[in-house]
Amino acid sequence: MELEVGPKNKILRKISVDILKITPELQALFPLMIKKMKEVNGIGLAAPQIGKNIKLFVIDEMAFDKELSGWRFEKITPKPIEGGYVFINAQIKKLSTQKQLDEEGCLSLPGKKGVVLRSKKLVLVAQDQDGKKFKLHAKGLLARVIQHETDHLNGILICDKWQK
Repeated sequence: MELEVGPKNKILRKISVDILKITPELQALFPLMIKKMKEVNGIGLAAPQIGKNIKLFVIDEMAFDKELSGWRFEKITPKPIEGGYVFINAQIKKLSTQKQLDEEGCLSLPGKKGVVLRSKKLVLVAQDQDGKKFKLHAKGLLARVIQHETDHLNGILICDKWQK
């Protein structure tokens, strides 16, 4: 599994499509994505970054650290697999008006970092690895990572958002 890189990469610039069915092939992809994310020291990884334009991303459970993030699940609390959480067909439903500047890097832009303005809090709806719907209220680092990975699903890279 190779990472897609570069700001002009057509796969990274394409808008991802909804996942209509959780197939065994898709379920086999989840632990592979989490493993790849950890191998390259990432905190999140979106499917377009591995050449698949589907609405899927994974987040390392370290983003759920209580000192760096706050969160609350509704409906169900997804279970982590292989040390990460799976987000299918994720949609941000609400972003706070309070924003924060912080430096971000991206696995698809190796060696480059920039300052990005993001909302401090958000509300997200998604499905877990079994297709069960949940709602997540997140703040801090987790909210930032979710916004970053959601941008990938919409063909947006952090270099598009760097503060000049």
